[in-house]
Amino acid sequence: MSSGASRTIQKLEAARCQLQTAIQLWFAGGDPISIHTLTCAAHQIFHDLHRHRGSQNLQFDLFDSPFVREGRRPDWIRAVKEHMNFFKHADRNPNGTIVFDPSLTEPFIMFSLLTLEDLGAEPTSEERAFFAWSALNNSDWRNEQGLAKFINHLPVDQIAHLRGQVAKKDFYRLYNLAIHNIQIGE
Repeated sequence: MSSGASRTIQKLEAARCQLQTAIQLWFAGGDPISIHTLTCAAHQIFHDLHRHRGSQNLQFDLFDSPFVREGRRPDWIRAVKEHMNFFKHADRNPNGTIVFDPSLTEPFIMFSLLTLEDLGAEPTSEERAFFAWSALNNSDWRNEQGLAKFINHLPVDQIAHLRGQVAKKDFYRLYNLAIHNIQIGE
């Protein structure tokens, strides 16, 4: 760990760093628990900022989703936050165990990116790569409107050949190569 100079960091920047690190680890096949914990920490900050800014656009909010019945919201939030809380707290059940499916992290990443975009942030290369991976490899669970949202970020004709053909760890490099080739006109 470097011992660089102190700096002032805003909440949005801190959450963005957490999410970018989580995405980098996700592409590299890093530890799923660390990825989930970083992603959920970032998502919580994005959610809080979204709420404090008074956004009425809740379609991408996992916690305040307009698609959950009001009477069931506490149960929904408890279920959505179950792994998040387990991985960062030991005050209530220090000897507890949990079954964790790492695929639960992908929706947190996706909804974090969508909330971040609604906050006005331009996607980074890591974030665009995740959008691309998701659009190409998880399109079966998205409707046309959802797919169009992700395709909007992508040079689909340049990366379509990567669908299902490339491991996650190689996808990020190949995606960035395709973007570079587009930028230089190849």
